[in-house]
Amino acid sequence: MGSTVVVTGASRHLGAAVARRLAVTPGVDRVVGVDWIMPPCPPEDIEFVRADLAGPAFGRVLAQTRADTIVHLSLSEDAASAPASRLSQKESNVLGSLRLLAAALSARTVRRIVLKSTGSVYGSSPGDPAFFTEDSPLRPNGTTSSVRDAIEVEAYVRAAGERRADLSACVLRLTHVVGPSMRTPFMEYLTAPLVPVPLGFDARIQVLHEEDAVAALAVAATSEAAGTINVAAPGVVPLSSAVRRARRIPVPMAPLTARLWGRIPGAGTPRIGNEDRRYLYWGRCLDITRMRTVLGFEPAYRSGEALEAIRPDTGAGADALASCARRRRSGS
Repeated sequence: MGSTVVVTGASRHLGAAVARRLAVTPGVDRVVGVDWIMPPCPPEDIEFVRADLAGPAFGRVLAQTRADTIVHLSLSEDAASAPASRLSQKESNVLGSLRLLAAALSARTVRRIVLKSTGSVYGSSPGDPAFFTEDSPLRPNGTTSSVRDAIEVEAYVRAAGERRADLSACVLRLTHVVGPSMRTPFMEYLTAPLVPVPLGFDARIQVLHEEDAVAALAVAATSEAAGTINVAAPGVVPLSSAVRRARRIPVPMAPLTARLWGRIPGAGTPRIGNEDRRYLYWGRCLDITRMRTVLGFEPAYRSGEALEAIRPDTGAGADALASCARRRRSGS
């Protein structure tokens, strides 16, 4: 008998893509998507349950489906969200994850939990190592609520794995994910008409193509890899080169000027939070040895190639949207 996988955050692009990937993965018999809103175009061959992780419904989902694997993709990483939304974001990120883990510990059929976390937990500063390993100290710079949430949820997931010997926990720390279907503050930055880059800085960065992010999460869901694993594309790119590879014009600006420009309505500058701003100064690169040796995963795109593939009119995301539109027109 094959595996039954529950994917949280399934109404979002990445969650829906992971669910679709798992649905055609050998050894997976059933995929159940869970989110608090219905997706605009539910993936074919995937069951969808509308449920709030902070409520009691998720436990019933696990009991009814007898799921053995949970892929938790619901953590919000929008560090530039408005202050009024941060309380609800905290509730969704931390309290929702706590209830999910409590339900998973109570459901004896659950044998594996995969958490999508973020490389932002390492922070960015001038004293950073060339590459962060999974054992590097976490330095979230103390100001970004979403990063603090990720660190907290990571600890809860590891603790859940320690409480039950038969429960395997895997945390993937993804670097910034880019691609034609991604809608994140970093993607808004890279695709702005004019991209401000800090004068006197040229940060070293890595990215991960959205197709590789989906593939890595699917591999983690069906493998026996455990523990914390960095996930990033091979290759390091200077920020100025990254902007040019994304077919945009870098505009060197004094840091204060760039910050003020981002607050001018209609300036075309995306939302950039404090954590993202430090990243643009100092960058961040992840050691991917465990990704290769423990997870057994190798991205199809190098960092430079992933940046060059940012086009809104091509790629898997555009294909999926076109397929969704055709199904709506046909009434299926």
